[in-house]
Amino acid sequence: MLRRLSDAGVWQGIEEALDRNTISIYELPVEVVRLDSTTVSGHHLVNEEGLFQFGYSKDDPNLPQVKVMQGSLDPLGMPLATQVLSGEQADDGLYLPMFEQLQARLGKRGLLWVGDCKMSAIATRAAIQAQHHYYLTVLPRTESTVELLRTTLRQVQAQGQQQMFVSKIDAKGKAVGVAEGYQVQRQQRDETGSIEWEEQLLLVHSEAYHQQQQRGWEQRLQRAVEQLQALTPAVGRGKRQIRQETVLVDKAEAILKQYRLEGLVQYRYECQTHPNPDKVRYQITAVEPDAEAIAQQHELFGWRLYVTNAPPTRLSFADAVLTYRDEWIIERGFGRYKGKALSVSPLFVKRDDQVQGLLHLLSLGLRVLTLIEFVVRRRLQQNQQQLSGLYPDKPKFATARPSAEYLLKAFDNLTLTIFEVDG
Repeated sequence: MLRRLSDAGVWQGIEEALDRNTISIYELPVEVVRLDSTTVSGHHLVNEEGLFQFGYSKDDPNLPQVKVMQGSLDPLGMPLATQVLSGEQADDGLYLPMFEQLQARLGKRGLLWVGDCKMSAIATRAAIQAQHHYYLTVLPRTESTVELLRTTLRQVQAQGQQQMFVSKIDAKGKAVGVAEGYQVQRQQRDETGSIEWEEQLLLVHSEAYHQQQQRGWEQRLQRAVEQLQALTPAVGRGKRQIRQETVLVDKAEAILKQYRLEGLVQYRYECQTHPNPDKVRYQITAVEPDAEAIAQQHELFGWRLYVTNAPPTRLSFADAVLTYRDEWIIERGFGRYKGKALSVSPLFVKRDDQVQGLLHLLSLGLRVLTLIEFVVRRRLQQNQQQLSGLYPDKPKFATARPSAEYLLKAFDNLTLTIFEVDG
């Protein structure tokens, strides 16, 4: 079965039929498609042509991996298409093939395609624009993006542009502020200059993100200062001294690079001479943060740049922020792959076709989980009802948003017996 599910033609036919029938039968909304990728690691042999390769991984970089690219339907998180690829590939080049496959299959224009910064490549945005769709993504934190953010932020603040605010309703029914920022319109074009369009540049500030960056900065600074000072300990038994200036500079610069503090922290050192040339040593005398450089960096704490080609009438500033923040929808599906629900890790199959077939099979399982969950939640909302008794540790807890796993668990140890009497 896994071998047959690994066949690209067979699998795409299954997905196409499932997408068409499921969307129609269950009247699923088709407005937002989310694109993202994940990795699955395992103790497998690596060969040049195989799926398992070493690559960047948030799981375990010491293990070879395969890459899973997926397009899912909001708000379910139901996978529409799943591609299993070799693990060394960069994510940036995976978004456009997935978009092209899905937009042809769905046969509908004007969809909103959402993805993280790896979807922001100009070629991907131009292709989505050319096919009369909309995109929403964030720009990666490169030097050019940081400079664009700094320049644009100062411009809108100097012009006195009114700041926009975003809030959401919490569990207690109260409106809670989550972000604020500005919206700027600009002209955009692809690398060839053949496609031009209007793009909305959203400058979004999150206080929670600001605090996270501040804490990270303080921790990095503290560790860097401690390690710089430890480079040149006082003379004593067992205290290794640095005798060459180039060695000291190389080690100090390596510490600053490790903690991303180049140009932000300055250090001074001196050469302490000795009648014996072999006992000349270099000593760090001061480690000082560069206040001006740090102030410029702190100016951008909490800020990110979103881009979209959707006009404000189609996607407002608040809708863009809240839609992007729903990235957890597809991430939850990846968590289900690796968690107890679908248990893809560890992968016990060995052949590449079995690996592909297994991941395709588990994506069918993810469809089932997301569909059960969505249909039940929608019906509970329509009936203004809640379900209780699903959570063993909270028998009286009632919810209108039960998970599929707990819904299925409620049927454990139940047997349905059907018998006939007199016809």
